[in-house]
Amino acid sequence: MKAMTFIHKQLDIQRNYFVVIFLILQVLFRGQDVLAQEEKIIQQLEQLIRPVESKIMANEYYLNEHKINAKRFSLHQPGYFQYFERYYFTPDKRPGQNREILLKSVITRIEKEEKIYFRKYIFDDEAQLIYYTEREADVAEAPQNETRVYIYKNQLIKYMSNEAEEDKNQEALRQKTVIILDEALQYQQKFKEQMQNIQYY
Repeated sequence: MKAMTFIHKQLDIQRNYFVVIFLILQVLFRGQDVLAQEEKIIQQLEQLIRPVESKIMANEYYLNEHKINAKRFSLHQPGYFQYFERYYFTPDKRPGQNREILLKSVITRIEKEEKIYFRKYIFDDEAQLIYYTEREADVAEAPQNETRVYIYKNQLIKYMSNEAEEDKNQEALRQKTVIILDEALQYQQKFKEQMQNIQYY
């Protein structure tokens, strides 16, 4: 009787062991599936991002610019400050769009004393924010901190930063993404107000 009880206990232990292994494997496979899906989305977003960045570099977009202290007054004095916003846009040539315009990117740059703060927002043709990057540098433009964020349908896909480890908390990153989306929306609204009643093509 004792021998049978011992055997049953051993079988129960083995069954529990296999259940635990099965659950661990499920978690691992699901994690791999999530990573594969994430990389697939990022590749799709990059196919939209790269042409926008290339056209910005080639000056192929229309451009609105708002600048404070354009001539860099007091460049080497304490309290020096310069700021600009650049709005890159193009006519929407898709059929049936009724001569609408597409805001493709917003770039902001703050130069304050010995630091430069750079931000870039990139939008798809449906006015959805798909990519955000920010960079902090010294006046020689040597990067110090950089963040890159991929967004799909207003959801965080990947957040990459060389900041402190505590910024890797997923909930904190989602909250930061909400702030980025809100900033992007404000720039879109500002651009819309700028372009009211302007004939540009």
